[in-house]
Amino acid sequence: MAEASPPTTIRSVSRALALIRCFAPGVDSLTLQELASEAEVPKSTAVRILGALRAEGMIDHDPFTRTYSPGVGFLHWAQVAGHRWGVPTAVTDLMHSAVSKFGESISLYVRSGDSRIAIAHVPGTQTLRHVIAVGESMTLSAGSSSWILLQNAPPEIVERVERSLRDRGAGYTAKEKIERSTRLGYSSSRGEREAGVAGVSVRVDLPHGRPVGALTFGGPTARIGKTEITEYAQHLQTIAPTIGAQLDTRRYSSATHVS
Repeated sequence: MAEASPPTTIRSVSRALALIRCFAPGVDSLTLQELASEAEVPKSTAVRILGALRAEGMIDHDPFTRTYSPGVGFLHWAQVAGHRWGVPTAVTDLMHSAVSKFGESISLYVRSGDSRIAIAHVPGTQTLRHVIAVGESMTLSAGSSSWILLQNAPPEIVERVERSLRDRGAGYTAKEKIERSTRLGYSSSRGEREAGVAGVSVRVDLPHGRPVGALTFGGPTARIGKTEITEYAQHLQTIAPTIGAQLDTRRYSSATHVS
């Protein structure tokens, strides 16, 4: 049997990743139909790819419920990724202190391609609070952290975000948001990604000065007005250099130039 051509191989890998990305915290069991539909992959192709992933221990199949779920093989990769991207205790200590002071949730984001991903999160102390999952992939076309992370993104990524904003009639441009956040030294948002949610973000730099991420307070818009935005931004700007100084340059530098 002839070896698959590179385009075919790449397409198969992309489809496998699309199927894997269907799973999320709270969504760890899906039927074949659900997976194929969500990943936009033909059912016959999904069956073949899921079979290959099962053979590698990356996907599990329950014959009684006829559902698929992440396999035990992911435990190894979760440990590897946790070691690679997990932040030092000193960083989470600072984040916990910030939450104790203001009561709102705080997150540390990095950019990965066209997405932003939280590598650390401490939920707020309020009953109504903003909670996200570490490792969750989110759009770069909404949210205060996006405009911080896009400050040093390649032009082609910024342009894709611009197209996304135009397509949905956002009423603002990425250029406007980026320029404003650069000028002010922080970014704020209200209801951009999710109705009723506000965010305040500042840039985090590695010890050598290269920007690596965005430190963000998030909470209900009812609790985060103009006064809180200013206060939160000032506090984030105070602790961001200390957090950046705790991040290992070699470990996190890839987040500064992911295309």
